[in-house]
Amino acid sequence: MQHTIRIFGIANDFVSALEQKQSVSINDGQKLVIGAGGALANTNALNTNTLTNGQFLIVGDNGLKQSPVVPISGITGVNYRFESIWKAQNTGDVGTVRIAWPAGLSELRLVQSSDAVFDGTDTATNMSINTQIVMVLLIIMLM
Repeated sequence: MQHTIRIFGIANDFVSALEQKQSVSINDGQKLVIGAGGALANTNALNTNTLTNGQFLIVGDNGLKQSPVVPISGITGVNYRFESIWKAQNTGDVGTVRIAWPAGLSELRLVQSSDAVFDGTDTATNMSINTQIVMVLLIIMLM
């Protein structure tokens, strides 16, 4: 499965003077927002979180629909998932990352899987108690 659509990320590279602490893809249809640390700000410049030199978290999806329409079972509290699946590449151990989505859905979970099969062996994090994190995402994490 390709995850080469709507690619974006956060990064710090001293040589190129890149300090992107929060990001969203400029491509139509991408709703996911990510940011370093525990909170997002109105702009990258106002984000007070930090990344160290050489830390990169790049995210892309498979280009499918970003709404919970695919039935899923075996994961407590999760009944549907997006058709869209995100793949993340973490270089330099980015650490805590804020994940946000436009408001409108409730009882949201972030499901992290090391493969494309989402089942009871995967980690599901309740995101509904965090007011800035507002959507179910399925992410294949590569270490």
